[in-house]
Amino acid sequence: MSPFGSCTACGNADSRSSILPLSTISMLGMGLLRFCCATALRLRWYSTSRWDCRKDNSRTGRFFDALPGAVKPQIRVWSSRFLLPSLDQTIVRRTPELEYLRWRLCFPEENTHSMTIPKPKHLGPEYADQFNDESVAGAYVNYPPYTAEVFEVLDSLIQDEPRIVLDMGCGTGDVARPLASLVDHVDAVDQSAAMIEIGRSREGGDRANIRWVCQSAEDFTYDARYSLIVAGASLHWMDWYEVLPRMAGALSDHGYLAIVGGRGMDTTPWNNELSKIIPTYSTNKDYESFDLLDELERRRLFSVVGRKRTAPRKFSMSVDRYVEMFHARNGFSRQRMDAQSAAEFDAAVRELVAPYAVDHVLTFNVTTGITWGHPWPNVA
Repeated sequence: MSPFGSCTACGNADSRSSILPLSTISMLGMGLLRFCCATALRLRWYSTSRWDCRKDNSRTGRFFDALPGAVKPQIRVWSSRFLLPSLDQTIVRRTPELEYLRWRLCFPEENTHSMTIPKPKHLGPEYADQFNDESVAGAYVNYPPYTAEVFEVLDSLIQDEPRIVLDMGCGTGDVARPLASLVDHVDAVDQSAAMIEIGRSREGGDRANIRWVCQSAEDFTYDARYSLIVAGASLHWMDWYEVLPRMAGALSDHGYLAIVGGRGMDTTPWNNELSKIIPTYSTNKDYESFDLLDELERRRLFSVVGRKRTAPRKFSMSVDRYVEMFHARNGFSRQRMDAQSAAEFDAAVRELVAPYAVDHVLTFNVTTGITWGHPWPNVA
């Protein structure tokens, strides 16, 4: 007699014949497991990322948003301790594709529309082209140097050997030149020939382990596996959908993309008044306030792993140098401003900062924010 057939002794069907087939049980179990994992991963996403769950408008998103504030951090602790810790600590770092696939599992309804979000208009190519101007490159040298702590942080992010770094959009090499003394090799890439020329000529620019490449981020050929990729404000102007996935494929197993912020000079006592002067004279009339990390995460192009803001450090510079520094910024290229507007802007800034200067020298704090994480590959 078959173990699942009729019972010849009593003539009744074996009660086990009512048991669901193993394939059905397996399918139901896998479905339940997938649901639980998706919900848990989604909650973890909300508790660890900058993404505003209210933008998602899913049931899980609305549920998480309704939770008391004290509960949300506990979800992060629970998920870090029990929810596939190896996924967060090992697998995702080794294969960034899984980070993207995890998002596909968590946000199936957002798999398409997030890939069609246009960049803010003020970051368009016509404004990005200003950084090819020789006058911008010449003014760039007036920026304060990055503090030693910036390079300590970047150095600590490098885990793989050889220690090969890509400085994408390097400008005059403010990151590439000091960092070269800490690593095996640096590829310093910028599309501005004037920036590259100045970078070569500045201190440390002639180091044998720096390769200067005059090429756009979109056209650059990745012929190495980088243990760290660094990008500063130049990332604003790149084609994100083109560049970020290519960066993901060029990183080593434990490699990061580190986004290095500015020098944090927006804490000066005259900054509020300065913010009123700048829009008046800027040639970029499309400017709108924005957050680069928010823009990248909205498009599912970058996943934040960590952040660090360096301690404030005093820096002194002449008023003339401070004023000229602004002509390295977007919207203030001397080659694109008419002479009268440029002169009026310079005079307005000099008048504003004069009360804060001692012997024509300004002293203020500089600090830099560094955010590192995983650029996401182009997984369709």
